[in-house]
Amino acid sequence: MYLLHVHKLHILESPPIQPLDRKSVGLKCNDSVDDVITLPSGRTIRKLDHAPPMNRRTWEAPPRADKLNGVPGRTLSDKHIVAETMYIMKPIIHLGSMCVFGQKSWKPWLISITIEYLSLQRLKSIENLTPQQRLVLSKRSLNLAMYMVRSPFFENYSEKHIRLFLQWFVNSVPLVGPLMRPFLEYMKQWQETYFYLWSV
Repeated sequence: MYLLHVHKLHILESPPIQPLDRKSVGLKCNDSVDDVITLPSGRTIRKLDHAPPMNRRTWEAPPRADKLNGVPGRTLSDKHIVAETMYIMKPIIHLGSMCVFGQKSWKPWLISITIEYLSLQRLKSIENLTPQQRLVLSKRSLNLAMYMVRSPFFENYSEKHIRLFLQWFVNSVPLVGPLMRPFLEYMKQWQETYFYLWSV
């Protein structure tokens, strides 16, 4: 929330701090590969014998490519900030609605999927998205499919159809039974273990 509202950063990834992308580490245009050394951390340093004269030295390492080129589309408009805030607050709203309406109620599920859908539609209206932003939005679009295996939709609809399909698959395809029967037996436990998170 702080990064979004104070710095008005772009669509936030999860987790916000991403691992170093070593492929994106670049050099200045006037620096050849022989003039610099790239450390394992990705930082580039210039060799002493290729440094500029003393009176023209900046004492700075060669900048990375992302700092040279800049990152387009870093800020969001007010309506897109509202949409991103909705997405960030979705787990808290969902947990609050579960406390009010109960864990077996459909209302928390409906509230959560509505918030996620509205937020996604607003953010998709942004023009000139960077590849990273498009990747984040595509992941959020795939997360909408996860609602089919979240309670209470899973207990009322998905579980029955998944079990029928897997049972037909086990009976129709030879040698599949020993592999799929444990999945059928533990499907409910796996659903409760791996699909209870609402912001992944």
